[in-house]
Formats: sequence, C-alpha cells, structure tokens
Amino acid sequence: MKLYNKAERALKEKYNIDLLEQIVLARNDRAVYYVEFMDGDIIFTKIHGKSPMDFYNDTDSFHFSAVDNMFDMNSKYGEAAGKTFYKNKNLNSIRNMENEANITIPVVIKNRRFWLRFHLYKTLSNEDGTIKLASCYITDVSKYLVHEEALYEKTHKDELTKLFNRYALYYHFELHGSRTPITSFYFDIDDFKQYNDTYGHDIGDEVLVQFASKLRALSSDVFNCYRLGGDEFYCLLYDTNPNEAEKIVDHLQDSMKTVIIPDVKEQLSISVGVLHSHDDVTYKRDVFMKEGDRLMYASKQNGKQQATYGAFLVYK
Repeated sequence: MKLYNKAERALKEKYNIDLLEQIVLARNDRAVYYVEFMDGDIIFTKIHGKSPMDFYNDTDSFHFSAVDNMFDMNSKYGEAAGKTFYKNKNLNSIRNMENEANITIPVVIKNRRFWLRFHLYKTLSNEDGTIKLASCYITDVSKYLVHEEALYEKTHKDELTKLFNRYALYYHFELHGSRTPITSFYFDIDDFKQYNDTYGHDIGDEVLVQFASKLRALSSDVFNCYRLGGDEFYCLLYDTNPNEAEKIVDHLQDSMKTVIIPDVKEQLSISVGVLHSHDDVTYKRDVFMKEGDRLMYASKQNGKQQATYGAFLVYK
C-alpha cells in the first residue's frame, strides 16, 4: 500500500488525477468482479467497470451456469479442436482453477456475439486447499479476436476444399491421439491423374470440391476429415467402436459415386487403408500414418475401389 499511496498523492498533486478511477480501473472494456466458489456453484459479483455480461441481466452478479449456457459452440477454434472438447476444456479451466486462469471464450448474449477474456486470481482457499474466493477481470476482446479467428481458420483449412489441412491433422493428433479406440482412413481417388489429364485441372478441382463437401457433411466431434494434398485424403474416428469402420468406408465410396460432373461419363472411386488402434498414438503419428498409407496402396494393388484393414500396436 505504500507504493499505491505514494503514487496516489503524486498524481493528485501533479495532475489532479484519481489513481483508482483514472489509472487502475480506467479501461471501459473491462469489469472487475469478486468470485465466490460455493458448494459446486460459482458466483461473479461486479465491483467496477463494464463488460458485455451487463447485457445478461439487470443485476451486478451472475452464476457460472450463465456462461455455460451462452457459450458459442460455433467458433472456428471450437471447430478445429472439436466443439464439445473446446467448450469443456475452457470452462473446466475456470471451474477447477488452482491459482490462476486466463481464458478467452466466445459467448452469445441476447443474439450478440462477443469474445470475453476471464482472468482470475485466487484470493482465498478453503482448509483443504480448494479455492474459495477469487478476483476476476472480464475484458471484451471481440475487436481483436474477430480478425484472429479468420486467420486461424486459414491456417487450419485447405484453401480449395475447405477441409482441415495437414497442419490441423497434426494438431488433432496432439489433442486427441489418446482418445481410444482410434481409427484412421487413408485414401485417394483411383486414377485421378489420368482423369485430370483427360478433362483438365478445372474439372479435377470440381471433383475435389464436390467430394470434400460430402466429407464435411459426415464430420462430427468424433470424426474429422482432411485433405493432405492433391487427391489424398485422411479421416480420424475417435472413441467409437471400430466396427463402424465398414459403414464409414461405404459412406466414403458412396460419396465419391454421387460426385456428378456434366458431360463426364467416368465414375470415380477411392481406395482406402483403414487402421485401428487401441493404444495412444499421439507420439506415433508419423508411423501410424505411414502404415495407413501402406494399407491404402495394398487396396490399389488388389484392384482399387476397396478397403484394406489393419491393426496398429504402439508397443510391439
């Protein structure tokens, strides 16, 4: 307090400035709260300032359940990480904070979308070490995140097909490689080079775009699809019975069959390598992918338009 009191006197005498109102709490995009962790509930009570949470109700406090309910599931960050995973990871960082949490999340408040940064510091603990009271700054960072979110999507999506790219695939191995059982689908379009040479790259690109749109329709929190480059594609299936793999292969083949290009008679197909694992493949990504690639080429050598299945063990 000595430094604070010294600064307060100096600013008052020299500039007629109120240190608390005009320096410490001067930002108009931020509000300060004290936060009580009580019997499984978390209550935020405002001390000073403004934030988009003011639009939520007419009082100066709100329960954490309100944040849970207004969480925007449709951000580009959530799409890349997995919507449910992204929400739970961020909200649990606030619920289970030990000393500090600095979390930025997308919310929708009365049909308006905001990005809010919750910066919490532990102030008081219970006898068992769990948190009892915290201080919190809630800052509206929407003007920064709108631009950053657009850039984030570009780094994780293939420009032509709008599927996830190889960079996103590696990111997903880091996030989800331990979610077992895990199944990969490595595939490409049969004789696509010859097709491109016959009809031109514009027609080839149209095939890729149509096929990718059908893959996006199959995507979910447990099934992600990627374009690796050219006509090579990859999919990952998490936390799901590997017996679903045959159904997915049928879906993939059917999706290729429904790609229709005017004045083109050839019916394209895909060759697939399907690889199952019940182990954590996070740190075996490259070997796991290489084995899927080998299975895919086995399908081609066996006549194309089919799938070859295999099992992957991390520890042999």
